Amino acid sequence: MKFNLIALSLFAVSSFANAQTLTPNPGVPGGVSATSIRCVPTNHMVGVDYSITIFTQALAPEYNVRGGIFSKIGVYPGAVAQNTTMELHSQTAKVATFKVESSDLIVVLDKTNYTADVYREGRSLPYYVCGK
Repeated sequence: MKFNLIALSLFAVSSFANAQTLTPNPGVPGGVSATSIRCVPTNHMVGVDYSITIFTQALAPEYNVRGGIFSKIGVYPGAVAQNTTMELHSQTAKVATFKVESSDLIVVLDKTNYTADVYREGRSLPYYVCGK
């Protein structure tokens, strides 16, 4: 009986330690998943490709967006992507707003259609449109 109790205690401790080191997997309830959306500049700039990646988690719709990345890459061989973190500013069940780190860009994500408009701070017309 004493041996079974010790074995059970060791099993419980090792299971708890393993659970603490697991990382969330995409597509599992509670796990984090990423969705990429291609963006197009409204001024028809050529030679550069833009996209945003949105990180979501299986939570209530008003809390499911966790963060994102704004990417810019030249369309030529050997081009290196410039990835910038998007900080979540606010969100509701249908809309999430991000501030692109170290820039004056604001991203407004429509969470129902997964489309986004990217604005320069203080401007009312979109600078990029994403997923449309």
